Amino acid sequence: MSLSKDNFRKLSSFKAKNGCSLASWLRQVSINLTIDYMRRLKPTVSLDEQDSEGHSLSELIVDSRDSAVDQAEKSEKLTNLKECVKGLENTDKVLLEFHFFARLSLESLKNMLQISRGQWICARPV
Repeated sequence: MSLSKDNFRKLSSFKAKNGCSLASWLRQVSINLTIDYMRRLKPTVSLDEQDSEGHSLSELIVDSRDSAVDQAEKSEKLTNLKECVKGLENTDKVLLEFHFFARLSLESLKNMLQISRGQWICARPV
């Protein structure tokens, strides 16, 4: 045991300061020795060490989410876009829905509505 090393050097260092009893001092010494022992047993893992697939731990723990600033900018753009869409006529909203949500190309929409892209733009009131 560590207390008996070097002719009980550690045990002889006990000083009953601030009302500390020998029991509480021994408890703290035991806790510290246990922590030191556990630290020595704990295996260390390198962040750069690669697994069998060539991936390192540092690659796995990278946060790929947008920053708070990027998230705020995207939110602001989305709010602005929603406001713009609210101001459109219903026929224009339907065109956007077909193009963006149904994934119809502008060429398909032009053929489906039997108009040219220029006619669609010119037919809209200013």
